[in-house]
Amino acid sequence: MDEFNRITRREFLGKSLQLGAGAALLPGLSRYDKILSPAQDQKLGRICIGNEGARFDIKSKPSINGANVGLVYHDDVIPWYRTVAASTMDLNNINQRWVETEGGYINAGYVQPVRNILNTPADTLPTYGNHPGVWVEITVPVADLIMEGAPGSYWAQHTIRPRAYYGQVFWAEKTGVDENNQIRYLLTQRYGAASEFYWVPGSACKILTPDDISPISPEVEDKQVIVNLARQTLSCMEAGREVFFCRVSTGPLLSDGWQTPPGTHAIWRKLVSLHMSAGGDTGEAFDTPGIGWTTLFTTTGAAVHSAYWHNEFGFARSHGCVNCLPEDAKYVWRWTTPVVDCEPGDLTWKDWTRGFTPINVVES
Repeated sequence: MDEFNRITRREFLGKSLQLGAGAALLPGLSRYDKILSPAQDQKLGRICIGNEGARFDIKSKPSINGANVGLVYHDDVIPWYRTVAASTMDLNNINQRWVETEGGYINAGYVQPVRNILNTPADTLPTYGNHPGVWVEITVPVADLIMEGAPGSYWAQHTIRPRAYYGQVFWAEKTGVDENNQIRYLLTQRYGAASEFYWVPGSACKILTPDDISPISPEVEDKQVIVNLARQTLSCMEAGREVFFCRVSTGPLLSDGWQTPPGTHAIWRKLVSLHMSAGGDTGEAFDTPGIGWTTLFTTTGAAVHSAYWHNEFGFARSHGCVNCLPEDAKYVWRWTTPVVDCEPGDLTWKDWTRGFTPINVVES
């Protein structure tokens, strides 16, 4: 069984979210308000693999050999009833977990676990200090972005439909209203990206307060993070006792250039949110906005951080970082030392002798 209680289809969405062959589900925040509100805090899945227009088969059973009974497209949102093991092994896919949804099954690696939590927008944004604005977390599966001015990053320039996704974190600078007089926020990225701005519905954003990012167990001095490359797991240890555990995705153990480096490392920078890019024009290039809860532990860029673009946790697939579900990355960020305040939401230092939480990457 999945960690969430299974719900019946009638309890979930009734007949309002039926999956038919070729059906595209919920392509935009404006439809979420009407379709998902009755069950807005239930577990959902967003098809997170591929680019605009990519499509994937719904199977009659949790197996690559199941009959094709429907289609889903990139960024479609589906009900997530439970996670099950494959009924037959797919030798071409390391992930043998499947999601049961309306009408059939889809490989879990294609589906980001999300919720649809609508927020009451603020007429005026609070502020942490002298810098106007506030950190916000996206709490809906997907929300369309409207660019304000020219795009600055590679991602924004080459995206057909700019969107924000569940778990991303941005800086909201000010509020406004759309053509329907609904409150919206102007988002930007303070770290790692060229200056650019995007409007998003305010209901898609949770304003992060100092309490939301306050440190966990700050009184405990004996802490360490253990990342196990063989098992693809992360553990937070207090005096030798495990207090937190999650599955992760690291760089492949035997990869050329993308391995998560083994050894004991010192955290040298932490950010509430960071735009990450690397690779230039190579086939391994990436340019990814709004990555929340980034904890850097090597000078070559390896970090523990949230990942909203896959659901392969438990399998190695990163470019050397330690990918986590957003809620897991946030726990690690809050639990490790040193403590980072909302403003500026970034702390960098060079004195690694002060006893900050070590990150120990082990191979087995």
